[in-house]
Amino acid sequence: MDLYLSTGVRVLLVLVFATAVAGKAGPARFAAFAGSLRGIPLARQRPRAAAFGVVAAETGTVALLCAPGTARVGLVAAAALALLLAAGVAGALRTGVQAACRCFGAAAEPLRWHHVVRNLVLATLAAAAAAVGHTTAAHPAGIALAAGVAAVLALVVIRFDDIAAVFRAP
Repeated sequence: MDLYLSTGVRVLLVLVFATAVAGKAGPARFAAFAGSLRGIPLARQRPRAAAFGVVAAETGTVALLCAPGTARVGLVAAAALALLLAAGVAGALRTGVQAACRCFGAAAEPLRWHHVVRNLVLATLAAAAAAVGHTTAAHPAGIALAAGVAAVLALVVIRFDDIAAVFRAP
């Protein structure tokens, strides 16, 4: 069971962070992301440098999660990055900053508390998967099922703003 949890969480995190990186690719998208960081307390002084740091951390996390032998380090990095992102969003919300969430690129949904919750859930999943490791033998069907469930969950995470909008009062 622990191998399937670890595999599923790794697939989920790879899809989420890779989509985040892809959504910030290109000069216009990167500039929009960097601009959205101007109001974030942790990035206020140097939003462009902070944007480069976030994209580099997301890219490095994806690489660690995919590279042979670095899964546990990748999971720890993903947990730390998700916690940092949650702290940044929470800091902005506490100070009343009205910044856009450009987590996955072009969307301009304002930052809300559900973004903090999303990142805390991702951090918790990453930490849990890192803690269990993988000590069991793998069955191909179990790996495929774990990856499939993770892909569906990744779509939910990536489209979370749209899903949350359905439940928000008009």
